[in-house]
Amino acid sequence: MVFNTAAVSTPSAAQGTAGTGRGTAADRHNWSVLARETEKDLAKSILNDPSKAGVVITGDAGVGKSSMAGALVTDLGATHLVLHLRNSSATANTPYGGLGFLLARLPRGSADSPTAVLHGVAALLKADAGDRPVVLVVDNAGSLDEMSTGVVMHLLLTRSAKMVALCQNTADLPPDFHWLLQEGQLGSVTLHNLSLEQTKQVLSAILGGPVSAGTAAGLHTASGGNPFYLQSLVVREQGGGNLALKGSVWTLREPIAQHNSGGVEELFRGRWARQAPEAREVIEMLSLARHVSLNELAMLYGADIVADMEDEGTIVVDHSDRHWVSLREPYFGDAVRGWLPTPRRRELFARLLGAAELSPETMSDRDLLGYVAWSQDCGVEVSPELALAAVEAAVRLLSPALAIKHAESIDASAAEWFPAQLRRAEALLLLEQPREALSVLDEAMVIRPTGLPDCDYVDYVVIRCRVLSWIPDSSESIPALLHNARLRMAECLDEAGTVDSGKLLHARNALELAELDYLCFVGDYAAAVPRLERAYQEPGETDEEFRLRCGIALIGGWCITGREMDALALAAEIGAVLKDEPELDQLYDEFLGQYFAALMLTGRWQQCVAILQNALEDSAGRLQFFGGVAEMSLGLTYVYAGRGQQALGPLLSGIAQLELRPTRNILIVAYAATAFAYAQTGNHAQAYKYLELMVASPGPTSWQTQSAASFCGAMARRWLGDPAAKARLLASARQDIDAGRWTTAGISLLGATVPGTEEEFRLIEEVAAHRQGPLAELGRLVALGSRTKKAKVLLEAGEAARALSLDAVEARCMALAVDYARDAGDVASARVAQTRLDALSRVMPALPVAPRTGAPLLTARERQVARLAGRGSSNKEIAAQIGVSIRTVEGHLYQVFTKLGVASRSDLVDLV
Repeated sequence: MVFNTAAVSTPSAAQGTAGTGRGTAADRHNWSVLARETEKDLAKSILNDPSKAGVVITGDAGVGKSSMAGALVTDLGATHLVLHLRNSSATANTPYGGLGFLLARLPRGSADSPTAVLHGVAALLKADAGDRPVVLVVDNAGSLDEMSTGVVMHLLLTRSAKMVALCQNTADLPPDFHWLLQEGQLGSVTLHNLSLEQTKQVLSAILGGPVSAGTAAGLHTASGGNPFYLQSLVVREQGGGNLALKGSVWTLREPIAQHNSGGVEELFRGRWARQAPEAREVIEMLSLARHVSLNELAMLYGADIVADMEDEGTIVVDHSDRHWVSLREPYFGDAVRGWLPTPRRRELFARLLGAAELSPETMSDRDLLGYVAWSQDCGVEVSPELALAAVEAAVRLLSPALAIKHAESIDASAAEWFPAQLRRAEALLLLEQPREALSVLDEAMVIRPTGLPDCDYVDYVVIRCRVLSWIPDSSESIPALLHNARLRMAECLDEAGTVDSGKLLHARNALELAELDYLCFVGDYAAAVPRLERAYQEPGETDEEFRLRCGIALIGGWCITGREMDALALAAEIGAVLKDEPELDQLYDEFLGQYFAALMLTGRWQQCVAILQNALEDSAGRLQFFGGVAEMSLGLTYVYAGRGQQALGPLLSGIAQLELRPTRNILIVAYAATAFAYAQTGNHAQAYKYLELMVASPGPTSWQTQSAASFCGAMARRWLGDPAAKARLLASARQDIDAGRWTTAGISLLGATVPGTEEEFRLIEEVAAHRQGPLAELGRLVALGSRTKKAKVLLEAGEAARALSLDAVEARCMALAVDYARDAGDVASARVAQTRLDALSRVMPALPVAPRTGAPLLTARERQVARLAGRGSSNKEIAAQIGVSIRTVEGHLYQVFTKLGVASRSDLVDLV
């Protein structure tokens, strides 16, 4: 008889380590349980339910079932006797194989009688447990042999023990256990792979510090959220130095290369081997093709096989017209693809596709890339047309390395070579290599094929303009480049006489959009906005994509030039169009960027936070490229709202990613915003550190980027008491006024005028007259109240700031209102303003302005005394409650009445 050698488990024996000897000392169970408190609490409640015989924990291999059981056992502690019944295919056909370690303790000859075994095991457990409850952890419950199942059933039905059973599906349970489940005597908890947010929580806890959004997204995408594979990846990437601390944030230095460690591949091979032969071939097919339509797969392997695999969770079917089928866990496909030999790949390729090459028009971008990759895996030659389509798809899907690879596979003699080089330059720009992109463009023009089509030349000019924008001292040449391109187009028309109207329209629109992009890039909205308005509102003969692109740019143009509310209305209009037109998805990133800026410049920072948090939770694939920008933008939003402490986390994480993978030289904004955040929290040393980094940041930037960086830098210096900061802000505001950028001018003036002169306040009011929306009205009220020294106007301004949750602006208004109210003898207004200022001081590390009169805020003890007095307590009662003398209470109340400008206890009720 083959016995399982498992022993009685104590809480410490139920635990393991995630990476003992391999770079981390984290507890093994933490990997999958840290972010699963809900599932853990549910399992505990079932286990503690007197009406239940136990709980069944289901989920795929590697999802963390054993870890969850270990966590439950740990929580039970020494108050329970816990036994592990470990089962495998080797013990499944061995009578009492799951209970071998107990049978070894029974009297000789007992094993020959099932009844003797039944009572002998029950007696052993009772003797070992004493007064403690018994819990059986049945690992791989589907392989528990029939005789052991009978013993366990006896223990459960007689309430001699409870059970934690682990299996992939409840259908795998022995029939007796399945009956208990159907009868409600067993509860069940299903574990799924970790979500992106859960992955980030787990990584932060395991690594002992914050993890950047891009890093969490990269590890989540590579692992599919499977804890076992996630553990393997973290150990590998950390051991190899790719996952490292950057400042205080854990960050991946390079994208994760697909590679399966021995343990992970063994897991996948085991799962694959347990499938039926037809299911194994479906897995092989999907690992190579990535996606296959439901109809094709059903025709090849039968609808029943496909349905069973979907029910088991091995495959998923999307909701598109063709119902594409893919493996639910992409990394499973990566592993299978790695061990399939080339002849087998070709065999499956021929079975699905035959000898004909598919047309790019019939496939989505992802399917196209999967098809080309499969063709290359099988050694099948890909036509230049298909390779070019793959290059374009890779650029759209933000896979620049793949785009470059496919572009380099096209022979220079092919007509597709030149457009492929243009896309290759775009890919290099995505990788922040503008000089390399320019070299590719120069080389392409030198060896370009003869008779270059005019549309290709226009595309070349447009991409060259984008590239030149990001090379120092090169953007000045863009206007001349565009002018020459227009001249060439005119010459072509004169020479040809007739030309394809569709191509001509495309060329004209492309050049117009390139010039408008350039004008917005340098901040010349006075020139750009009228042309954008005509293109969007009076399109004439144009295409819808061009019109929408102009409309999206117009959102930013209107917002910056003072038409903030018009910009938001336009954003709502365009957003509705994009929502209803899936084929325009490629415009959504452009739209979101302009919409975000419009929300930010109109004071709607909470909506900005919601957009960014949604992106950080739901866009794992894109976060690998733009995670740094997303987290930086979230921090910038908090800084603009005066919440420096909340801003530091995402800002530092964003900096860690942007320093490794720069994006459009936006790092200068991250440094400036971080300096501003540290200044808001009173940390002067760190603020100066990041100001120095901002000044040293190299590279060209767009006007919007430079404007945000300059504003945050000047405001940081303002909070630090730099007398030159005001002049910087005023100079910036005057430049904006001269250029018609009324919104940013108003924001800079509001920041500059603490304190301000009558002339400066009048200028704010004048600028506000050119603007729209609540932020403009807030600026006008602050200026009017400050200029006229009217406390009630500043209280109104404070309420407007409070409605926008702009704490710093509200604190400024209240501090000034305190002074002006006291100067005018307006006790009621002074009292209200001081109370609000007192409340703000408890949530803001440092106030931007303190009252000139020097009336200090209430101390903690004064607040305590005032609160009790306002509730009707006598001086004697207050003294007894807080442990001081009555005279001390009287002194505190005198200070409270003086500071708040009140005369009686009843006035305190609504103030503290």
